[in-house]
Amino acid sequence: MERAASAGFAAGPRQAAIAKMKLRDLAEDLPGKWTKIEEVAEEASAVFAELDGARRELAAMNKLR
Repeated sequence: MERAASAGFAAGPRQAAIAKMKLRDLAEDLPGKWTKIEEVAEEASAVFAELDGARRELAAMNKLR
């Protein structure tokens, strides 16, 4: 999520939950808001990719202990 990165903090579980809720809300508003699909999906994908990367990094750090 660009806003998260530019604000100086990584996406976390809270941002992932917000992205998930936005996807669900969009699904409920379909077909009326079909033009927002790509925007909301890209945002959710970026947040979850960043969260996944952070989880992998944490797992790797825990293996070093």
